[in-house]
Amino acid sequence: MCKILFSCLLALLMFTVPASAQESAASFDMSSVSRFGFGNILLGGWTPQDGWVRAEQLQNGERFQPLHIWGGEECRVFGLNSLKGEGVISAMHSDHPGEAPGAVPGVPSFDTHTPEGIIKAPSGLLTILCPWDVQPRKATVMKPGNATYQGIVKRFLAAQGLKAETPNIVQLFKVDLEGDGVDEVLICAQNIAGRSEASFEPDLPLITGAGVPQAAQPGAYSLLLLRKIVAGKVVELPLRVFVSPKGSTPVDDNWTPPVVAKACQFDDLNGDGVLEIVAATAHYEGYAYHVFEVKGGELREVLTMGMGN
Repeated sequence: MCKILFSCLLALLMFTVPASAQESAASFDMSSVSRFGFGNILLGGWTPQDGWVRAEQLQNGERFQPLHIWGGEECRVFGLNSLKGEGVISAMHSDHPGEAPGAVPGVPSFDTHTPEGIIKAPSGLLTILCPWDVQPRKATVMKPGNATYQGIVKRFLAAQGLKAETPNIVQLFKVDLEGDGVDEVLICAQNIAGRSEASFEPDLPLITGAGVPQAAQPGAYSLLLLRKIVAGKVVELPLRVFVSPKGSTPVDDNWTPPVVAKACQFDDLNGDGVLEIVAATAHYEGYAYHVFEVKGGELREVLTMGMGN
């Protein structure tokens, strides 16, 4: 019965796709195109001709009308190192204001429909429309109390003007991003958010409770560092760094609200065999998801989308 209802739902959602868009999809080689979101927020996509395509381009650009998410497209949902399920993606809530309770204006959010029922994609999972193997290599979760990496974080923070005797590493991953047989290590360390405010477990949303504090305490830090071999030397490439050596408050002219970062997944989002890094950040009354591309010694943020960012 579930499969019958699912087939009816898929047919109903596909009915909303304009015929012109279905016909013009032939202008793109769909075997080399991706569209994806994290949690229930659309991040964007990739085409060989255009490279990375932002969510607003994907949904509003005339050239990308064939790739517009109308609702009814088949998708896969991934967690860290595993396929969680398959289904269809709904139309973007921002395309139908007032019809999706809880939707944030200007943020392209969506639901994922599965044979088991209608669910909203959890905040810790990737939803993607593409034909290739998204996770050709798996990440190894390491114990965060590793003394070697605590020393690395300690030296990095010292270079930022902050002394931390025993850095609080909350995530530690080893993964071969480029498929060259050499592992990279991603380090996440922070002392801003506690267990009642954030989760650093795989496949769970970053913010779980009261949220990130509005102001940083003296000595506060949050960072994501990629440790990588470049030209035969080990380097640390920062993805996200927040450091408050002296502390500040909202009344200060140079005040910056604290930002907490988290590594989410390692996925091949453009089909080139190299894994991108998907990360999440959160600050007071706001959050975002980010995609980082790694090529040799270069680390580049290619896509981001969120609320209040």
